[in-house]
Amino acid sequence: MHRCPIITPLSPASSLRMAPLIVLDARMAMGVVSQYSMFHDAQNASSAWRLLRARNAPLILAILDTHFNDETRQLPAAELASMVELDLQDLRFRTNIEYDRTGVEACEQWRKDGYLARQTAKQRREESYELTSGTQAALAFAKQLIQPRHAATQSRLSLIMDAVRTLATASSTDIDRRREALLAQRAILDEQLAQIENGTFTVVEGEDGLEQLSDIIALVNEIPLDFTRVKDDFLSLSKDLFATIVGYGENHQDILNDIFAGIDHIGQSSAGRSFRGFYELLRDNDLMESFQDDINAILETDFAEALTSQERRQLHGVVRNFLAQSGDVNDALLSLSHGLQRFVQSQRYQTERQIKKDIDRALLGIHELLTSPQGSHFKFELSLTSLSMKPIARWRLCNPAENQTEPLLEIETCAASPLTLNELLEEARETEIDLEELVANVNATLRALPQTPYQPISVGDVLKNHPATQGAASVIGLIGLAFDQGRETAETEQVHWETEDGRWKHSTIARFEFYREVVS
Repeated sequence: MHRCPIITPLSPASSLRMAPLIVLDARMAMGVVSQYSMFHDAQNASSAWRLLRARNAPLILAILDTHFNDETRQLPAAELASMVELDLQDLRFRTNIEYDRTGVEACEQWRKDGYLARQTAKQRREESYELTSGTQAALAFAKQLIQPRHAATQSRLSLIMDAVRTLATASSTDIDRRREALLAQRAILDEQLAQIENGTFTVVEGEDGLEQLSDIIALVNEIPLDFTRVKDDFLSLSKDLFATIVGYGENHQDILNDIFAGIDHIGQSSAGRSFRGFYELLRDNDLMESFQDDINAILETDFAEALTSQERRQLHGVVRNFLAQSGDVNDALLSLSHGLQRFVQSQRYQTERQIKKDIDRALLGIHELLTSPQGSHFKFELSLTSLSMKPIARWRLCNPAENQTEPLLEIETCAASPLTLNELLEEARETEIDLEELVANVNATLRALPQTPYQPISVGDVLKNHPATQGAASVIGLIGLAFDQGRETAETEQVHWETEDGRWKHSTIARFEFYREVVS
């Protein structure tokens, strides 16, 4: 005889008591589901995650970390492939790895996987590779596992507390609180001055100094990854703006009007404003010189001797590396902003819109063909080719002799004289305008100005600092750059240049002004 369990219904009071628990369990379940979806999407989308999960992750991380650092952020594609080939041969000889790709194949596969980014270097006019933000994040994570840092240090806590206190005071509208904070700072300064006068001041040394210096180096190591992420943000924003304009997205007309009015959507984004503040701070020469002096003083202390040679080089060249890395990001920002402006002002977006319409119409037709039942009539018209037939009486035989040409005279061949690389470059300069030189001249003239933002400069101002090396061609190139990336004024000015025979010529032209850095 089987006994069935007796289920007694809950009383209304018990149901009410259980209701919050049921709602809480449902919320927890939804939280787990959303967290799972978030991590699952990150696993599929993140190149850092893919790299750490790769079967040959140690090999890839070791090779890329060997050849890329703060001073070497980009490498020519051929040079990197050659070095990777040598590394793979060395690893096959010394270890038991199985990796059958060549250096060229490995670099190309790593680019497809999102570990490397390929772009064209303007100076060398050839393709180069650089690490993506995902690869830099994977390298930082792997190094943290190998050499874990003690993050819970007194100096790091003090840094956090000082930052919180500064932000709380700066964002407060309470006058008394601001006064108290300033008075507290003055009291600390007075006490420190008194200690200096009495000779009782405290000098940071030993483990305390090394701990603070290690925290500084850890913060410095995070900056290159931040630069790469900012470039990625700029590129993503540029793609979104292009897609919005071409695809009649939301607010597309407002975006067009802003670009026609000269508004830089990429530079005025949150990422653009944050980077601009960082970049302008780096361009403060007096501040950077003082910063470099402080670094040199720290490196002369006793506790700095515990640093490795690589850490000392990294800390000594931090200003130079920051300037170079931020310059790359600024060039990318200017290139994307000017490219978007040219795309709109040249009306190219109209052509792209028409192409997109044609593609969408073709895809719709393909979908209708695939989903239509067999034997149905299609709403398509094709113009069939036809051959106009003529009566045989009008046919005429073709005489091949009528199409023969006169025999060619003997051509005397002469041996070509050898040309050096400099002669080839001169030939190229005579046949085309050297835009790279003109862009460098304009940006150098702007950067020589003390104030920020830049004071507008004219074509004549650029020629005063950098004479026209190609004569009238240089003047024409500068006018073209100003017309494309500058602005025209109602005034005129005189420009001068020297001809090949040493004579000076001058001309009166409309005054064009450069108010920001340009790109080629």
